[in-house]
Amino acid sequence: MRKLFFLLVFSLFSQFAMTSNAQNVFIEDVRTDHATVVPKKMEFKPTQQLSDNVEIIELISLGTPTIKISNMADGTKRSYDHALRISYPLVLASGKTGYQLCFYNTPEIMPYTVETKAGITSIYFPVSIHDVIKNRIDQTLAAKKKIAIKLTQLIDGYREAILGGN
Repeated sequence: MRKLFFLLVFSLFSQFAMTSNAQNVFIEDVRTDHATVVPKKMEFKPTQQLSDNVEIIELISLGTPTIKISNMADGTKRSYDHALRISYPLVLASGKTGYQLCFYNTPEIMPYTVETKAGITSIYFPVSIHDVIKNRIDQTLAAKKKIAIKLTQLIDGYREAILGGN
């Protein structure tokens, strides 16, 4: 009788231990589904907008381009990398100033497509598409049409520039 009693107590205890252990595993699984995200190493410190900014401007002409070339002559292989930047000031229908279209090449890299700094809003494109964009702008302006440019800079870091298209 004693053996039967101990066997019964042992089986109840084992059953209780297994179910409580199984419940803990389930709870841990639920917690791991909502694990906190570990931030990745950032390449640069992004500037955050204080408010969402969506602006549509009308281009009527391009100003005289500025062409800049630079390199870092530090004696390393990087000395042979030259950065080219072509900037066009934008002439707007509203008469506002402080907008420019910038084309950059490698090794120069741009973290933003649209950036407002010191009152100047720059729109960045790779120099590889300079001729395509410049020709399209010239053709549209030669047809006596204005070109709409939509600039978006959002609080969450999203930035976008749309040239043309209505």
